Amino acid sequence: MRYATVQFSNGGTTTDVRPYLAWLDAHADELPPSARAFALDAEHYNFTHQWCPRSASFDQLSTRFTDDGLVGTLVLAGYGGAPPEFVLRYDGVSRIELDGDQDGGLLVDELLPHADGVSHELVFRGGTITVVARDLTAGWRGEAGPQSPRDPGSAAPTSSGSAT
Repeated sequence: MRYATVQFSNGGTTTDVRPYLAWLDAHADELPPSARAFALDAEHYNFTHQWCPRSASFDQLSTRFTDDGLVGTLVLAGYGGAPPEFVLRYDGVSRIELDGDQDGGLLVDELLPHADGVSHELVFRGGTITVVARDLTAGWRGEAGPQSPRDPGSAAPTSSGSAT
């Protein structure tokens, strides 16, 4: 993490995203379009909101080769009142790095501009995942309420019955 901080003490954690949000206010336009939309989403860093991905746990990470390059998909299992899965799709992946153990739930993530597009670092209780890609999309997949942000790549119907 370059701006957000996580402090571990006595079995608990303290996360401060204010330095990152201050940086984001001044530099969001440096991020690719979809990464910028995800970083600026109102619920993304609102840790009390049910659609915030904080506390979602690592489920799976997969890659596949396409005509447009490597695509990575990271799935986090939902927590509390959230739908079952939070899905991040990375297009044009140039690097994936896993460090430590991703158990215990997501604490914070940070999206920063990179020469290849965007660097997305996710900090879990026991480790990190960093993905560098051209851009990314993010959203919840599964049954949810009518105000749920949806996974842009999901063909699952929304509560109104239409596909997204």
